[in-house]
Order: sequence, then structure tokens, then C-alpha cells
Amino acid sequence: CTSASEFVLERSAVEAAIEHATSDHPLCLVDIAVPRDVDPSVCSLRGARLSNIDDVRCIVDNAVERRSRFVEPAEDIIREQVDSFMDWMASRAASESIRLMRESANSIRIGELDWALPKLEGLSHSEREIVEQLSVRLVNKLLHAPTLRLREMSANNNEGDSPDALVRYLFNLKSAAKSNGNNAPAS
Repeated sequence: CTSASEFVLERSAVEAAIEHATSDHPLCLVDIAVPRDVDPSVCSLRGARLSNIDDVRCIVDNAVERRSRFVEPAEDIIREQVDSFMDWMASRAASESIRLMRESANSIRIGELDWALPKLEGLSHSEREIVEQLSVRLVNKLLHAPTLRLREMSANNNEGDSPDALVRYLFNLKSAAKSNGNNAPAS
């Protein structure tokens, strides 16, 4: 790459170089000068290959165009993974509240069992286990909807709901008219 006013590499010099080259490997010349440093008639020589800055630009443009087809799908994958990670992070924020809610409910459950079981002296060991399992199942079933809703709310960042709407949402409560399909209270 020079700023010479005439060709630096003439056809005759390339012809002489080709005589010393092997037939398996052509002589490759890359002329990146503007104006050109290599005589363009070299292209017609057997055993020589000449590329210039325009050819290099074309190769680069083609490579960029090929790679650009993959940019949007890659960005979509990245966006999905970031969204998924952010949802996971948000649901983790609710984990402490869920843990405290379940601990509190379990503490109440144990207190109520400690109150009820002494009053049920006639129960066998297996019957006492059934009562205890019943209390565990009741707590789990009562807390299932609020646990799911709390995780969902954390993921969606639902804020600003009224206390009434929040309780209805957390416990998945519906009015009797909506759940029964009429206005009569549930029996």
C-alpha cells in the first residue's frame, strides 16, 4: 500500500514469480492501495490471483450480512432469558414472606393441636396421627393459593391494589354470585 503514481508491481514481475511458484498453490496478491499498486492485467495470468481493496470490502460486507441474520434471534434468546431470570429474582423476593406465612400458620396449627389433643383422650395413636395429618393438610391447602398468588404478584410487580383486592387476589376469593353463577348466597 503506497501512494505511488504508477504500478509498483508490474505484470512482468508477477510472470517471473509464477515461474518459481508450485502448481498446487497459486500466487495470491492483495492490493489494498488506492490508486492501485499492482497491474490489474495480472488477473489474466494463469497461477496468479489478484484481490484488491474492493474485493476485501465485498468479503467483509458478505460476512457481516451473514452474521447479521443471527443477531435478532440471538437478541430474542437473550431477552427471553433475562426476562426469565428477572421473574425468578422477583419470585425469590416473595420467598421470605412465604416462609414467614407458612411458619406462622404451622405455629398456629401446632398450638391448636396442643389444645385439642389432650381433650381427645380416647383417640388411639393412629387416630392422633390422622388428626395431625389433617391439620397439616388443612394448612397446606389453605396456604396453597396465597403462596402461588404471592409468587405471581412478585413476578408481575402488582402494586397499589386495595387491601380488599389484595386479600381476594392472594386467597383466590370470588364472591358467591360469581362462583355460583347467581346472586343467591352460597349454602
